[in-house]
Amino acid sequence: MTTSQKGRQLLLVSGYRFNRQGGRSNKVYWKCSTHAQRGCRAVIHTLEDMTVVKCMNVHNH
Repeated sequence: MTTSQKGRQLLLVSGYRFNRQGGRSNKVYWKCSTHAQRGCRAVIHTLEDMTVVKCMNVHNH
C-alpha cells in the first residue's frame, strides 16, 4: 500500500493502482484507478488487516 500525491490510500497489485472506495464493517473495497476514465471493472476486497478476500484483477487496458 502507498499514498497518492493527494494523500489518499493506493493499493499496488501487479503494476496496477487501486483506489480505496470505502467499505463495510471490517472490509475495504478497492477499484482500479482507471475505473472512471476507462470503465475498468477490476476490484479487490480486503479486510482491515489487508487480507485479500476477493480479487477480480482483470483489466480492460
